[in-house]
Amino acid sequence: MLTAESRNLFKIFGMGKKFPNSCIRFYFYVLNNLGIKRTIFLFLKRIIFVDRFFCLCLNLRALREDLRVRSDIKISQCNISDFYEILNQIEKFDKLSRKQILAGYLFFKRGYHGCYLGKNKHGEIVSMQWLLRPGDNQITLKNTNRTMPILAKNEVCVENLFIFPKYRNLGLFTTLNMQILKIAKEEAYSICYSFIHRKNIKSLNCFLNIGFQIHQLVDSYNFFGFSWRNTKK
Repeated sequence: MLTAESRNLFKIFGMGKKFPNSCIRFYFYVLNNLGIKRTIFLFLKRIIFVDRFFCLCLNLRALREDLRVRSDIKISQCNISDFYEILNQIEKFDKLSRKQILAGYLFFKRGYHGCYLGKNKHGEIVSMQWLLRPGDNQITLKNTNRTMPILAKNEVCVENLFIFPKYRNLGLFTTLNMQILKIAKEEAYSICYSFIHRKNIKSLNCFLNIGFQIHQLVDSYNFFGFSWRNTKK
């Protein structure tokens, strides 16, 4: 039996008033939005795949205060209604953006609720990003996908910054990250980690400019539905 939340999602996805075979319908939706080539590629990646990421580290006590940030962008914690608002508009985004939005929704549903949305002065959602805290360790340990680090009591991790296409190349990266890092610092955390794909040199340089340093290069593995990173802090 579908929950009210699932029914809401299927209405958003335009699947009518009847909801038989809910999982099948959801995967058809994913296939329709991502295209067959990208869906097959993602499926094959789940079977066996090896990748590499930079693990970055920042001392929050030394967080830079001299960086220029925009005053018209504010972040606030996300809730499930915010995701419905985003999913309502998913068809207007390109396929890569749809993949990232759906991945973000599934990440939230797994229990990682430290999602923050950036909004401009008009109330438009411009970004989403996660701040993982030690309280999320229980979720990480329960999941088969061990891609998130186990955090000590003084550590946090920023993950999955996604800026919506309309608002890219507007200098938002530093503003959004500085706001979420200040939240972590105000909560008395002292160390922040982040993981950047080895090919994402633009984001890597932006994080280094904020003050992050490369801590290590880590391998990421997918093997028949199981995912993990060899993070050794």
